[in-house]
Amino acid sequence: EIYTLSLHDALPISLGERVSWLPLVGFDYDWGKNTNKVAGGKLSVTTSSWALDLRAPFLFHPYPHLFMGIGPAVMLGLSSQQEGMAAPKRNSFGLDLDFGFWF
Repeated sequence: EIYTLSLHDALPISLGERVSWLPLVGFDYDWGKNTNKVAGGKLSVTTSSWALDLRAPFLFHPYPHLFMGIGPAVMLGLSSQQEGMAAPKRNSFGLDLDFGFWF
C-alpha cells in the first residue's frame, strides 16, 4: 500500500495566443507499507519520504481549454525513512509530458 499527499502551486505565463509556460513547485509526502512472505511468516516494512517537486512545461493550446506540453521535471528528496531510521534519499530528473483540459 502506498499513499501520497501533494501540495503544488503554479503560475501560468502566456507566451502568445496558443502557447504558455507553467512553472510549478510543490511538496510531496509518500507513505508506504510493503509486506513480504518470508520463512516462518510475513515481514512488513514501512517507509516515508518528503520531496520537492519542480516542473516547467511549455504548453500548446490547440483549442480553448485544452492543452498539451512537455518540459523539464526535477524531484529532489528532502528526507526518507524506513522503519523510523534514515534511508537514502531519491532524486529524479526527466521530462514531464502533460495533456489536459479545464471547464
